[in-house]
Amino acid sequence: MIATYLYLFLYVYLVYAIGFVTYGLFSKFYVARLNIFLNIALSWALGSFVTMLFLYILAITNSLAVFTFQNFFWVLGAVSFLLLLSFYRLFKLKIRIFPANILVLAIVGIFFIPLVRDSLYSYLVSWDAVAIWFFKAKVFFLHEGVWINNFFTDTSIYTYSHRAYPIGFPLLISGYYRLIGLANDQVSQFIPLQFYLNLMLLFFGIVLHIFKKGMRLILLLFAISLIIFPNIVIYSHNGYADVAISFYIAILTCLLIFVLEMKKNVYELSILSIVISISASLVKNEGIALFCIVEGTILAGLIFALIRKKGEPVKIILYIVLPLLVGVVAILSWGYIGRVLSFPTDSYLLGGQSLSIVSRIKLIFNQYVLELGSTAKYSFIVTLGLFIFVFQSTIYLFSRKFRRFIPLYFVVLQFAVYTFIYLRTGVQLQWQLTTSYDRLFLQVLPGFLIVVVYQIQFLPQGLQWFLKDSDIKKKD
Repeated sequence: MIATYLYLFLYVYLVYAIGFVTYGLFSKFYVARLNIFLNIALSWALGSFVTMLFLYILAITNSLAVFTFQNFFWVLGAVSFLLLLSFYRLFKLKIRIFPANILVLAIVGIFFIPLVRDSLYSYLVSWDAVAIWFFKAKVFFLHEGVWINNFFTDTSIYTYSHRAYPIGFPLLISGYYRLIGLANDQVSQFIPLQFYLNLMLLFFGIVLHIFKKGMRLILLLFAISLIIFPNIVIYSHNGYADVAISFYIAILTCLLIFVLEMKKNVYELSILSIVISISASLVKNEGIALFCIVEGTILAGLIFALIRKKGEPVKIILYIVLPLLVGVVAILSWGYIGRVLSFPTDSYLLGGQSLSIVSRIKLIFNQYVLELGSTAKYSFIVTLGLFIFVFQSTIYLFSRKFRRFIPLYFVVLQFAVYTFIYLRTGVQLQWQLTTSYDRLFLQVLPGFLIVVVYQIQFLPQGLQWFLKDSDIKKKD
């Protein structure tokens, strides 16, 4: 049993190590300037991307058999060596490591021990986890890939398991199954928990980045109070993939903040954004929509830069074109496999429903308002965050500070996609809203809360502008 936990921690360590090495290769500027919490979160994001993409290539080529116990340790040794080289490079750059940050990291680790214990020992009971994500992980544990696999080739069985869903998330879990030679549903819940733990680190990291002069302990309590609410804790390790999408959208929101603040190394931010969106597309269908939004935005910016003759051809190819092609090929290849193997479509846009557009809007609006007011799911966080956002946004509109809305970009467009699907869905709308909206809302909520945190730093300025404007009106 000790070996089971040891290999689990080694597997998770390998994902982090791969991510940090990858991160350091093309983004030395941000590694040097961001705090340890943001760097750890980005390391998990990039490490999970590389791991999922690698396992995806093995799966579609029926080559998962190469992922063996012996090969794992060869890779572990090689990546650990590269990790040491990365640390040496950072040491030569004389990057400061604050002891207080290490202490806070230890406090965070201790604080989340109960949640970690629960992820290691609790049973897997949620429907999507049992019937879709972890079920597919077992499928890839028992078979070498997609093509010689009854689950994918015989469409008359397991019709409830949504074959057409992306397979990156199950493959990430299946890699651990292959390492220990056993499909252990209990301890493997520690792997999806990493998305939530890193979302917590991302939150504290961005709070510390924004409020640089604040006391770390107070800022930590502030960050924890924002990201610990009932619904997200429930989904943190119950086998659902929605917190992973929350994590990726939150990262993209942070990257937009970095664009506004640093205004440098745009190519590095572009490749980070592309990689994060590809990761999301490998996890869930909602991630494919996010990928399209990110790539459309970057391509529009690229065209604008080329028109103004500001683009650097070599960097454009390395940092934008090649990563974009990787994402497009990954998404289209899975779609091609689905057509060849005749996967049942999972599109909610097919079919028909007689509800008028007005009736749909009423149902959608009611569900949205009901969710916003659910203190049982979100405590007071949503209500307070919405109040701050509306107050600050009103001031930005009247003072014409439109740039401060930029961090909200991906959150708004992703939420708009969800609303569009509800408006066009072919299944029973009320059923779809009650069974899916809380998870879709959870996907965009952390990104929205990061925007609220970003706006809080301007709250004193907003109050000053508001009071000044009020005094002018009184004099008039």
